[in-house]
Amino acid sequence: MPSYTLECGCGCGTFEAKSPRARWKTPGCKKRAQREAAGTAGADPTAGLKPEDPLVTAVRKDLAAANQLETVDGQIALHLAKQVKAATGTAAGSLAKELRQVLDRIGATPAPTPAGDQPKTAEVEDDEVTEARRRREAKAREAADRA
Repeated sequence: MPSYTLECGCGCGTFEAKSPRARWKTPGCKKRAQREAAGTAGADPTAGLKPEDPLVTAVRKDLAAANQLETVDGQIALHLAKQVKAATGTAAGSLAKELRQVLDRIGATPAPTPAGDQPKTAEVEDDEVTEARRRREAKAREAADRA
C-alpha cells in the first residue's frame, strides 16, 4: 500500500497518509480548523472596508457638526453607515432608512443639495395639484358649454 507525505491543513507540519486526499495530521488539527472556521463565520462584515469610506466620512462630519459624534446614537449612526456599505440588495435599503431615521432623531441633518437638485416641497406640489385641478375644471366647463 502506498504512503503519501502530505502537509497538514492547519500548517503544523508534514505527515504520512494512506490516501492522497488526507488533509489533517491528527483529529486535533481537524477540530482546530473547524473552530477557526466557526470563529470567522460571525466576523464583522465591515472589517474589509476602507477606513475613509465616503458615506462613513459624510456621516462622521454631520455628527461632528451636530456635536453628536461621541453619543450612543452617534456611534449607532456610524455603525449603520458602515453596515450600509457592506450590505447588498434590500438589506442596504433597510439599513439606509434606519440610518436616516437615526440622523433625523439626533438632529444631524445631511448637507444641503445643490440649488438645481432641490427636492419638490409640499408648496410646489400643491401648486401643481391646484393647476391641474384648474385645467380639469376649465375643460369640464368647455365641454358643458358645447353640449
